[in-house]
Amino acid sequence: MKGEEGDFQTVRPLHLRFQSLVRLFPQVFFGRGDLEQSLKWAESAASYARESKPRHEFLAKVYQRLGRREEALRLRSDHADAIALWLAADIRRESRLGLDIESGDPEQAGETDPTRPDVFPRALYFTQTAGPRYAHLVLERAVKDNDTDVALGAIEALRITAGEASLIGTEDYKQPLVQALHFPDLVVRMRAALTLGAALPKTPFAGSQNVVPVLASALAQTGREQGVVVDSDQANLNRVAGVLRAGDRDAIADVSFYRAMERARAEFQTLSGVFVSSDMAEPVLHEAISRLRGEFIYSKVPVVILVKPQTFMNESGRSVVPLARFYKVRPERLLVVYDDLDLVSGAVRMRPEGGSGGHKGMRSIIEHWGGQNFPRLRIGIGRPNGRMDPAAYVLQDFAPEEKPLLEETLEHAVAAIEVWLREGVEAAMSQYNRSVQA
Repeated sequence: MKGEEGDFQTVRPLHLRFQSLVRLFPQVFFGRGDLEQSLKWAESAASYARESKPRHEFLAKVYQRLGRREEALRLRSDHADAIALWLAADIRRESRLGLDIESGDPEQAGETDPTRPDVFPRALYFTQTAGPRYAHLVLERAVKDNDTDVALGAIEALRITAGEASLIGTEDYKQPLVQALHFPDLVVRMRAALTLGAALPKTPFAGSQNVVPVLASALAQTGREQGVVVDSDQANLNRVAGVLRAGDRDAIADVSFYRAMERARAEFQTLSGVFVSSDMAEPVLHEAISRLRGEFIYSKVPVVILVKPQTFMNESGRSVVPLARFYKVRPERLLVVYDDLDLVSGAVRMRPEGGSGGHKGMRSIIEHWGGQNFPRLRIGIGRPNGRMDPAAYVLQDFAPEEKPLLEETLEHAVAAIEVWLREGVEAAMSQYNRSVQA
């Protein structure tokens, strides 16, 4: 009950603030009251929606109470900044719902928005119908805020509706599209360059010299997977990046998270994965992941945490379980991979649950987890010959003649893990569990 009370105390102030904002917002959109004061509240709501969780639910409720955009345009067409704010926030709402912000399909699948009918006009429709001037103003906000998703939505509206006369000119409101050629995100720069090029301008314009270089950088994309590695340990940083590059992938490796992501925005079109070490200091690990998830273009990028436990293997549970709990890992998504003396070398076995089998590290994880209901992948190493102590055996290196089988076994295990990630434990078991003759 204590947790429920805490939740209620958190929600109640949000509800009260929402009621206040609803009363103030119509002053902006329907021409009543002081515009500057209302815009201040509008900015406050947009900022609050970006920071709160769930962002889209709060903002969507505000939108539902605002009425139709067309009515706002009709009543106070001179309030351009207010309309641009509305359009930008609607694009951001869709990005939080997991929708393609460059699509106008009202039936596209995404998270459910309980405040909207099943078929409702998309943000792209509203930005298009508002006209090029408003799309430029939306893009101006996005460029100022480094907001990738809003920038992409505004540029797509301009691409569909605007010709040369509406895209290019000396008027201040037409400059954001050219400014977007310097946007930190490569995809935004590409979209801006393609939109300007498609307008077929007949005369040079301010910033026209940047269009071709941006398009050239787009053509230079190789189609290879691209990843970022961040680790304060230079040796481990080089090792992980080397593995990625050896697998025919491009990798940006840096001890600084901020510097690595700045390079990724400038050099990579997309990211296939981000590898971050658990001992990051600036920022700390959870803040780095939060920053990634806060950017639309990286919100779904897989993150691999390079965990550096400060415990011995026999006490693995003290490291594994707190990390899994912190990131709310479900039992079926926790896979423990370990060596097993009771399986002959080369054998690979995945199971959905089970006991420790005498493995002390697995026993520790089970004890700290409070159950056995998580999958595990056992890789056979066989028992030592003669009377050798098993503890000494598992710490020694593999003999040269054992290396070919080891490498093949690890490749087989990696393939099993990939199937487990995509299709689940049953599929991985049926395809990759194998026994090897002793």
